[in-house]
Amino acid sequence: MDLLKTLSKTTTYGIVFLYVSYAYLFFYDHGITSFKPLYVHFTSLCLIAGLFIMKRERTIPKISNSLLLWVLVYLCFNIFSFFLSSQSELAEDALSESLMTSALLLGFFFLLQDQDSAHYAGKALVLVVFLSVVLNFYDFFSAAWTKVPGRGAGMFVDPTISGKVVVMAMVASIPVIPTKHRIPYCLVAWLGIFITFSRGPWLFWIVAILGLAIGGYFSLQNRKSVVVIIATVGVIILYGIFSGIFLDFAQDLGYQKYLTAGTISRLGGDDTAFSDLSATTRLELAKKAWQTFTEHPLLGAGLGYEREWDAAIGSHNTFLMMASQGGIVGLGVFLALLVVLWRSADDLGKILLVVYMFSCLTSHDNLRQPALLVFLALIATSGRNWRRIRARDIEQEDEVVANEN
Repeated sequence: MDLLKTLSKTTTYGIVFLYVSYAYLFFYDHGITSFKPLYVHFTSLCLIAGLFIMKRERTIPKISNSLLLWVLVYLCFNIFSFFLSSQSELAEDALSESLMTSALLLGFFFLLQDQDSAHYAGKALVLVVFLSVVLNFYDFFSAAWTKVPGRGAGMFVDPTISGKVVVMAMVASIPVIPTKHRIPYCLVAWLGIFITFSRGPWLFWIVAILGLAIGGYFSLQNRKSVVVIIATVGVIILYGIFSGIFLDFAQDLGYQKYLTAGTISRLGGDDTAFSDLSATTRLELAKKAWQTFTEHPLLGAGLGYEREWDAAIGSHNTFLMMASQGGIVGLGVFLALLVVLWRSADDLGKILLVVYMFSCLTSHDNLRQPALLVFLALIATSGRNWRRIRARDIEQEDEVVANEN
């Protein structure tokens, strides 16, 4: 039994850390290892399957029936949508990716279905948060890995991905952080998120903090007053960022040499923080996706359609991506997933799901990034696991206080 527990702990730590930190992809892309991401996926799924078989308790949570049904529907629709597409190489890649996405989602769900595994995952996510903060700052000053100079990204390479993953990891790991340390922990996470200069993750962090405050995850006596204070501070932070006040502050400190033209625009350096090329390009891509949906409203333009755009990038919006490629039916499949997750989640899982949905407004990759799939699995199992973890941690904290007295 001790061996099984050790295997479970090691497997969960390793898989959650490798995927959520993007270490598996970073090591391969930078020549540190020749182990391809596909091999990582296959090895992880084999380890999860072996671990699941070895465990005595094989009862699958009730929500898994809904999740299994959704995965089946998702796969069938993607196969059907492929035949509606151009059936190009890009469309074939999209189909292969959807198959792997489905397998990984189910694998992560089985990995995290028990209380101990969820607890190990939370601790692995704490490590991801602290490591990401350090590496994001290093990357900002050295531009060692980021694909956008002037914006820290760490091992994620993409600043936007770095920001949103750190926000979600912060929320998902809250149960394993002692209550009195949770506010400082969130502030440390904010530093790593801020240095990415990604406007979406800045907003996600404020949404997450408000959700955690409302949900009672901070030791606060007057919850309503604190929520109002947090909302006010959030508005002030956003105003300071987008009005150019923070840019002036950075210039006074001598950090302007690290800021690129794009970063300066994001800090309100061009009169508005939404006048930069990224913002205008995203608006045009969103319009294109909406136009495609209006032309193919029922079933969309087919799987992988957005990959064939001249811009070589998607709509930066998961809802629009599903609508343009899958029409009303495809969008309905995605919304069904959100409903299934919402019904299975506890309060913290719902907070994480809300952050995920906000991130879907700024990214079209949320259904194919393995790190995001880990969070979806945590949401799906949260109703069963996090409530118990929180109760256990509260009981341990009460024992510590009692011993001190």
